[in-house]
Amino acid sequence: MMYKQVVILSLKNLLANKARSVLTILGMVIGITAVVVIFSTGNALKAQLNSYIDSFGPNTLQVEVKTPATSKTSFSNVSSMAMGATITTFKLSDLEAMLKLPNVKDAYGMLMSQEQITYREETKRSYLFAMGPSAQKIDQTKTAAGRFYTDDEDRGLARVAVLGPELSKKLFGDDNPLDKFIKIRRVNFRVIGVLEPRGASMIVNLDDAVYIPVRTAQKLVLGVDHIISSVIQVYDGNLMDQTVAEITDLMRQRHKTITPDKEDFHVTSMKEARDIMDTVFGYLTFLLVALAGISLLVGGVGIMNVMFVSVRERTYEIGLRKALGATNRVILWQFLIETTIVVLVAGCVGILLGLGISLSISLVAGSLGFSWPFILPFGAMGVGIGFSILFGFVFGILPARQAAKLNPIEALRFE
Repeated sequence: MMYKQVVILSLKNLLANKARSVLTILGMVIGITAVVVIFSTGNALKAQLNSYIDSFGPNTLQVEVKTPATSKTSFSNVSSMAMGATITTFKLSDLEAMLKLPNVKDAYGMLMSQEQITYREETKRSYLFAMGPSAQKIDQTKTAAGRFYTDDEDRGLARVAVLGPELSKKLFGDDNPLDKFIKIRRVNFRVIGVLEPRGASMIVNLDDAVYIPVRTAQKLVLGVDHIISSVIQVYDGNLMDQTVAEITDLMRQRHKTITPDKEDFHVTSMKEARDIMDTVFGYLTFLLVALAGISLLVGGVGIMNVMFVSVRERTYEIGLRKALGATNRVILWQFLIETTIVVLVAGCVGILLGLGISLSISLVAGSLGFSWPFILPFGAMGVGIGFSILFGFVFGILPARQAAKLNPIEALRFE
């Protein structure tokens, strides 16, 4: 019963100073909110990337260009590519040579750009995917209307195009787009198919894109003779490492790159891609949680300082209660409970706010056409509540002990 009265008294003291109580928990709320948002959005992004990798299937690998003298996962390689570095040594003839390897079943090369797509008076800026015809089979892409282009059309530089469903809607509305002509860089293309919805891949909305034969794109649209990446399908996934080594040796011979630092390509299996992604996300999550932990620590120190001020302001009250029979233990628990209540409220508010922000991010991303699942971060919620309880004791114990040790006679004389 005594401790029940202590809890009630602690709540009354906190409610009597609402503004100070709110400001006290604000730092903790920000830190816990950050933890929840980081975990939720990180898990959502990881799930999206896993879905993207899984869409290729376990029996596939990628060959992509990279900047020489950099590793494929290095910041220097990524930044140089992002700033427009162009590697022009990867040819379709390299891909045809790979198709002769014993474990290679199929392959397609790819180029990508952003272009103005025009139909009559309608002009939309969209992604252009120039892909080999095997892309439909390897990626298991299905058409909602019409068909995909063939190998003969690719080799014959046919001016045919397949539209994503969103781009088709933007250009043609409810009209049938088949056999109508669109224009890409002043070149007319006949629409022969519309894909079924595929959603977003990474930051690219695959439904708001146009797909054309890779050779047609090279000769008639982009004016290049290279590709930037390819997807290779193998017969036996158990021989993936051996196939990666064979493709690497083949590319080294064809590109005359004797040492790895001269290589202008990299070969990545889907398993390796997943391992790399897991490693990157592990480090990134650790870093972000560490930063959020610093915010929690600062918030906890702020709570301790406020509680020290509260002890000083209530010195006379403490002296009076001790004069009336309250023990050091009761006084200790009163201030410890007040601190615990503050951090628990901060934990609950931070979790709810973090979930709200994470849900909002998911809804906004969905409205923009991106597949961004809302994932409940149970681990983050556990961390939030755990930190709240821990900090309640750690940062409340010193002010509580100071209050408990006050001499009642000196406390009653305090002005």
